[in-house]
Amino acid sequence: MKKWQEILGPSNEVIVAQVEKFTESSGLGISLEANSGHHYICSVLPEGPVGRCGKLFSGDELVEVNGISLIGETHKEVIRILKELPVCVYMTCCRPAPDLQTDMETVQPDSEALSTVYTLKVLYVLDKSKCGSVY
Repeated sequence: MKKWQEILGPSNEVIVAQVEKFTESSGLGISLEANSGHHYICSVLPEGPVGRCGKLFSGDELVEVNGISLIGETHKEVIRILKELPVCVYMTCCRPAPDLQTDMETVQPDSEALSTVYTLKVLYVLDKSKCGSVY
């Protein structure tokens, strides 16, 4: 976790979740969206392993699983890695740090300055229509 916090900097919160799959051949209960070598959780099945864990959410960037960095990997390669994971999985994700997250209701539509500041703080906006299969 310390390694990723140093790489990602103070503007990001790093979360490490220990997830137990139901069986070695079962999935994690998430769908992913890839963008330029970064992989974001698109959806979480509440009854799946990640959903039951309760620490990871839609929009989180998946940066590492069981010590394997996923940044820069293709979507196909990340899916291969996820499918080969054992029952016990350590997932490292990041999201904007809590003090940098802006409540959308506080941004005034007519305030160009506030809108610009908010845009700079957004890590990545998911396009749910691009969500793929659940893994």
